Amino acid sequence: MDGHQLWLERFHRHIQRNAKYLSLIGGSLFYAFLCVFGIGGYYYAKLLQAPPSKETSILCLSLLLSFILTRVRLRTFVKDADLVFLLAAEHRLAPYFRNSLLYSFFIQWLSLCIAVLLAVPLYKKIGTTDLFFFWNALFLLSVVKGWNVFIHWLWYHHTEKGGIRYMIRFVLNMAFSYFLLQRASFYLLIVPLLVMLLIWIYSRHTKQSLIHWERLIQQEHEQDFIFYRFLNLFTDIPQVIRKVKPRMLLAALIKKPIEQTKMPFLYVYTLAFIRGNDYLGLYVRFLLITSILLTYIQGFPGKYAAALVFLYLSSLQMLALWKHFYTHAILELYPLTRDSRRQSFFSFLLVLTLFSNTIFSSVIAATIPKPSYILLSFCSGILLTPLLLYRRVKKLQYT
Repeated sequence: MDGHQLWLERFHRHIQRNAKYLSLIGGSLFYAFLCVFGIGGYYYAKLLQAPPSKETSILCLSLLLSFILTRVRLRTFVKDADLVFLLAAEHRLAPYFRNSLLYSFFIQWLSLCIAVLLAVPLYKKIGTTDLFFFWNALFLLSVVKGWNVFIHWLWYHHTEKGGIRYMIRFVLNMAFSYFLLQRASFYLLIVPLLVMLLIWIYSRHTKQSLIHWERLIQQEHEQDFIFYRFLNLFTDIPQVIRKVKPRMLLAALIKKPIEQTKMPFLYVYTLAFIRGNDYLGLYVRFLLITSILLTYIQGFPGKYAAALVFLYLSSLQMLALWKHFYTHAILELYPLTRDSRRQSFFSFLLVLTLFSNTIFSSVIAATIPKPSYILLSFCSGILLTPLLLYRRVKKLQYT
């Protein structure tokens, strides 16, 4: 078996699949990133006009760099069937996993370069920097990132959880990043590097067990799920595997109030929303991110516009729940009309919109305590968003 050739074949299939999906959402993705970078660049420029103190800035930059250095995601392109067919040939797969490590390092090195480039303007505001220091810092950070990837792979052979190992790497990365940004003396900077070297030597000479195939396959599924969930924001992706958790407490809380409405489909959609990680988790994260943005956006016009846009987007993302039961023919056995199903789904979106609007209006009230502004933002969200959603819900197909 040629491990190098096997990896190339799977890598090419991976690139072709991603290119196909990205070509479908190219226009939407371009405008989305344009908006994100535009808004982020505007407020980053305002931050540079009045930067925090030197110690605070260096500490924040060190935390950012240490998080990027410590976080390692291996892309091995392994499949479920490999647990049966490749397990016996594990000793001949060294070229396969070597290519996987190099590819994983390169992808995460690009993220590190982007973070360093974004941090340069802030670092120049709080201290002097030159081209020589920049290239040296990038080289050292790249070496440390390579160390994290390789050590993560060596420690991946162990079956026990790696929480302590993660903390060890995070502390070392934090110390190195902090000393580097502080331009500490060579003797202070070399301490975490020496510790990293000792850990690398110890890990290399420690007897390694067999590769933990189940964990590799699980992580590969998680990486695919993250990619598909991102694509699902722009288009429908059938490969998204729904993760379900019982959440019995939340289910019990909503059972009696919804039973009084005598709308079975409303209960079905609400239960699917609560138990599905890709629905409830996405919704909660969207609320948190929007609340943070509304807190830092200056002036009521900006807050007002952002609240309406994100309120509509948060409800728009939940339209994917309509197709959650496409493969469940049992819903067609309900003695209810399809119009009642559509009405129940629209009622479910209205409840989410009302809750989101209340949260966003509360954030605006906390930052700009003017009754007229609060009333305007709350009423606008209640009136405009349902009208736009109703047009989208009317266009939804049953098959």
